[in-house]
Amino acid sequence: MVKVHVPPDTDKEKIHQEFNQNYQLQLAAIEAQYKAQLTAKETEIAIYRQQSVDMMEITKTLANRPIHVEAKAMSHSNDSSPNITIRDINNSAVNFGEIIGDVTNTINQIAADASPENAQLKALLQELTQAIEIDSHLDEEEKAEAANQVKKIAQASQNPDDAGLQKKAQRAVNFLETIAKALEPASKLAQACQTALPIILKTLGF
Repeated sequence: MVKVHVPPDTDKEKIHQEFNQNYQLQLAAIEAQYKAQLTAKETEIAIYRQQSVDMMEITKTLANRPIHVEAKAMSHSNDSSPNITIRDINNSAVNFGEIIGDVTNTINQIAADASPENAQLKALLQELTQAIEIDSHLDEEEKAEAANQVKKIAQASQNPDDAGLQKKAQRAVNFLETIAKALEPASKLAQACQTALPIILKTLGF
């Protein structure tokens, strides 16, 4: 109960009505604001729940699509790279030997005689590629992905004015660093990355 002191000749009934009216309006405004906030929260919770359901469905779908690795013997070939066919979640075949060959060709296009930096960079990329090939801590899919990162660095070194390739190369270095940190210290790639990547970053001006 609220008591208000007013002069004797004041219309108390009118004041009472106005007070009640203002009170009801403010109460309605507060309730509307509260309901709006509650609705927003409920909507947000519903979205999170749907996203969780979607992620579970995606995970189940990927889990039901196994990666198939096929080893095929190659005859009449001088290529010593293992000819491993990798099938990703989209069932698209990728030949690891072809990937390594492509990376090696890209590295060989670096003009080593152009500058000492080029020669050093070429040697470091070759070292990384060899480490990827022989690293027993990586599966074939991881090797293929790591090799593609080396290729991006090689491409960027041949096109220093291409901003797009430079960004890809920087991301490639970061990717290789991430892989190396997750590997055992005895990993060939981890050891190669520890030595090569800081020099590569400096050479490319990152």
